[in-house]
This record gives sequence, structure tokens and C-alpha cells, in this order.
Amino acid sequence: MAKRKKPKWGHRFDPLLGTFNERLYSSEDLKELDGLLGGVGSELPEVHEWLEKAADVYRIAKNNVDQAPSHAEAKAALEIVQRQARQLIQTLEDLDFKSWNFILRPEEKAKMQLFTQDKVTTELGRVITRRQIDEDTWEIDTLEPEDFRDAAALIETYVTHALENVPEWRPGRRKLFALSQWIANMDGLWCAYSGRRFTIERHKGEGTSPAAVFCTRAIRNVDPDVTPSNIVTAMRERIAKNRKISNRQK
Repeated sequence: MAKRKKPKWGHRFDPLLGTFNERLYSSEDLKELDGLLGGVGSELPEVHEWLEKAADVYRIAKNNVDQAPSHAEAKAALEIVQRQARQLIQTLEDLDFKSWNFILRPEEKAKMQLFTQDKVTTELGRVITRRQIDEDTWEIDTLEPEDFRDAAALIETYVTHALENVPEWRPGRRKLFALSQWIANMDGLWCAYSGRRFTIERHKGEGTSPAAVFCTRAIRNVDPDVTPSNIVTAMRERIAKNRKISNRQK
């Protein structure tokens, strides 16, 4: 039986990380990479910019995709929220009159001011207004117990709907999306500046082709946790994808 997933609390989507535009490649790094490319001369600043932009794309994709909760982790979190929402609904239903008076006291205190004002702010920062319906009737938008129960019920409704639409979890290793994006960038860089094809050969799990050696070295500045085996897998997938596109175009 597959192990039940736990929620992945605390992950934050960030379209532009604090590391954006942080320079990762030193002059010594660039000299080494230039040698692996075959020497690009005056075009080295362009290569540098390509590498830095690819690194930005990698780090954003890693945070927002690879490190984001899986469907199973999201489902586990939603199930907890659903249980808590249902418990809150029941708790609010059972709450006694005196406790409600304490909860609604800021509303009641502010409402007293509406005899002389059309708009007041409660001590908790909520704005309350009054609106005249007819000569003898005023409408005041203060909170009542049912508003709290409705809010909890709204959460439960939306979370339940979300749970019904979370795709089923499929066991297996998650694809390293950020690395696939980075390899695509390196494919373009390699072909543009080395004048050679983006190919892969391997020995004992490590890439041995010139392009693979370049990628293995270049990723060290971006994410030292990426292994040579990860590079080989990502390059093989990229080359297979290129081959499919080429065959369709024939």
C-alpha cells in the first residue's frame, strides 16, 4: 500500500524570486566554460548573459513547480481544511448566546455611533455603514452569528469542490521541470556558440559528450544538488523531443 502523503505547508509561489538577477558566474567560471565551448572570443559577454538568464528561469521554475506541493500533498492539506471547516461550522452552531455577545461586542459598540453618523469603524478595523431604506427604516450592515456560520460554510463548500477536482495521485518520480527548462536553454546556447550538435554519450551514469560535460559544469553554479545522472536524463529527454519535432516537420 502506498504511503499516505502529508501536506506540504508553507510553500509560497513567487513569480520573481529575491535571487532574480543575482550573478552566479565569476570570470573564472566563464573562462572554464568558454574553454568547454571551444572559445567564443568577443561573444563571451553574450554567453554570460545567456547563462545568467537561464539560471533565473531555473530557480523560479524550481521554486514554483518542482518544490510546489504535489497533487497528493495538496489534497492532504485540503482534507485537513475541510475537516476543520466542518468542525468550525458545528462549533458555531453550538456556541452559546453569551459567547456570541463577546464576539459581537465590537459591532454593537460601533453601532451605537450610527445614530449620529452614516459610517463608523469598529475597534477591529471593520467599516459599518447605515443606509436609509424609507422614511422609518434604516439598514445597518453589522455582523450577526449567521454571517460567521455562512463564512465557515463557504470555506467548506469551496474546499469540498476543490477536493472533487484534484487529479488522482500517480506514484512515481516527479519530473525535474526546472532542469528540463534549463537544459532547453543550454541546448540553444551550445548550438549557437559551439557550432556543434547537442548530443549525449554517457559512461557509468555521467555524460561524456562535449555538450554533456559543459552542462554538468555549468549547472554547478546554479544548483549543486543536480547530479550528473540528472543531466544525462534531462539531455536524453531534450534530444528525444528535438527528434520528434524534426520528424514531424519532414
